[in-house]
Amino acid sequence: MATGTFHSTSPLNPSKYKLVRDHIPELKIKDGEKPEFYRATDNEYPRYLHDKLREEVEEFIDSLAVEELADVVEVIDELISHYQIDKAMLKHIQHQKAKKKGQFKARFLLKVKS
Repeated sequence: MATGTFHSTSPLNPSKYKLVRDHIPELKIKDGEKPEFYRATDNEYPRYLHDKLREEVEEFIDSLAVEELADVVEVIDELISHYQIDKAMLKHIQHQKAKKKGQFKARFLLKVKS
């Protein structure tokens, strides 16, 4: 049976690692792969979440697949949890911004000053 390599200390080259869903290491091992993985520290985790959000947004834009949008929402939900943001407060702020500045439904495009 294949096994993975779990690093208990920060990797020497953190840019070679990316945040994956919780079961991915286990699934890769079951598929016969030998993944190297590491659990991000509390200090590192936000950076990896931000990188994952960028990755998932790009994947959604490229594919317009609802599965990719679900990944974007999953990362946003984890950001909300990590930063301990109250969802009701977030909705309130969203509502207040919509009330004051509007939403994006009118599709206005503003010329950017160069």
